[in-house]
Amino acid sequence: MTIIPCLDTNLYANKLRTAGFEDTQVETLIELAQESQPKDIVTGVELARQLSELKADLYKQLWLMGIGIVTLTVTLTKLIP
Repeated sequence: MTIIPCLDTNLYANKLRTAGFEDTQVETLIELAQESQPKDIVTGVELARQLSELKADLYKQLWLMGIGIVTLTVTLTKLIP
């Protein structure tokens, strides 16, 4: 799984304090920055895994439909000579 870099809050806070921000302003800005970070990120690996699962389910359903069609065909050919 891909590791997504996160916000270095300590570095961010130090730079804000150096720029002259007060502690309450720094805390508020850090909270806002953390809230703006994406929560649910789908990585390429996760997407590939989900697609392969969907493919497997699709093939399973296709096989079941094929078996049903063959069963229906055989039954109808026996009932209707």
